[in-house]
Amino acid sequence: DELLPELGGGALHPELAARYLGALGSLRVFPQRLGAALMPYIAPVVDVAAPSPLQRAHLLRACGRLRLRSTAVLEGLLPLLRNDMGKLTTPEGCKVLYDLFRLDLWDQAIFDSVAPRLERCRDLSVQDGINVALALSYFGAATPRRLQMALTPPMVREDEVVDTGLTQLQMVEMCVRVGH
Repeated sequence: DELLPELGGGALHPELAARYLGALGSLRVFPQRLGAALMPYIAPVVDVAAPSPLQRAHLLRACGRLRLRSTAVLEGLLPLLRNDMGKLTTPEGCKVLYDLFRLDLWDQAIFDSVAPRLERCRDLSVQDGINVALALSYFGAATPRRLQMALTPPMVREDEVVDTGLTQLQMVEMCVRVGH
């Protein structure tokens, strides 16, 4: 609440606002009022002269972590991300897919860009593999082959799976069992 009056001056750079949101999301701090106050500063980031594809992916990640579904930001950001998907690495594309899951948004074009690359990817981290499997199963797009590719890293290095990952794997199993 103490930061809100300082935001009224309009001097906050959009990229800095996006970084603040990302940092808060990383810390698992969910200040809804502060997030809502930062959104008007972030909307300019998604203009045509916006930052790099990776920075736009990070902006989506910040929104996903904080569960901020600002129409002004997402309507400008998603079309740009659809065009950016070929410029992002497969792990970054997988993170975009997971962030869409966090926001409960399905985007067929982004999925169509990530899915074929997932089957050829060998450099997903353990948690990224679990996250992708969760997103795929949540949206009903989890074919056996896609799940195998996403879950191979966690199964090979199962000692690196954290408690959150185990819970996510249980949700994937539940989705598969009910045929979702």
